[in-house]
This record gives sequence, C-alpha cells and structure tokens, in this order.
Amino acid sequence: MKTIAIVMFIAGFVLLTGCKKNPISPNCVESGRLVSVCGSYLLTSQFIEMENGRLLYVCQSSVAFQWNTAYDGMTVNFSYEVVTDKSYRKPEFNCTSATPEYTPVKITCISASEK
Repeated sequence: MKTIAIVMFIAGFVLLTGCKKNPISPNCVESGRLVSVCGSYLLTSQFIEMENGRLLYVCQSSVAFQWNTAYDGMTVNFSYEVVTDKSYRKPEFNCTSATPEYTPVKITCISASEK
C-alpha cells in the first residue's frame, strides 16, 4: 500500500512540475539557431545565435529541452531572461582568436522550430 502511495505521489509531482513535451508556446517569441562556438560542444556549452546575430549563452533554464538531440544549426523558438548574477558557469572556449561576446541567459521557453 505504501508503494502505491509513493508511486502516485511521484507521478503527481512529475505532472505538476511540467515534465511534459509542450507544443510551441506563445511565450516562445524569439527564434534563432543552436551553434557551437570556438570548438564548444552543444552538450557542454549551449549557445543560441539570434536572427540579429546576437549570441546568447544558455547558463540556466527553467524548462526541459532534449539537448542530446540538438545539433549545430538547429532552429529553435525560445524566450529568455538575461542573467545578471556573475556566478554562473562560464562556457569553455577553444578559440584561436578573440573570445566572442555573448550574453548569459536563462531559458524560460524553448522548442524545436518547424522551419
């Protein structure tokens, strides 16, 4: 009986915390593409290049995304907040030239684009 109660509790928690695949949310208002920068790998340092060329470094996320299925150049719809706390994990670069400028962000909505 305790086992059933525990399983029900965990299932309810998962459903309430939003561990579901969501369609494109109206909140995902930006679009861009996932890019690797200076030898960074998408699994260790996630970057999004916006359509205006601005480079965003994803250092936090409040939503789940299947980064293991992401690929360089993949288009995504997303929303974000700029991270002002400087204690975030810095990206690892292997640049032979200057390190590119980027903005650290927290992703609040993300999904693969239909483009």
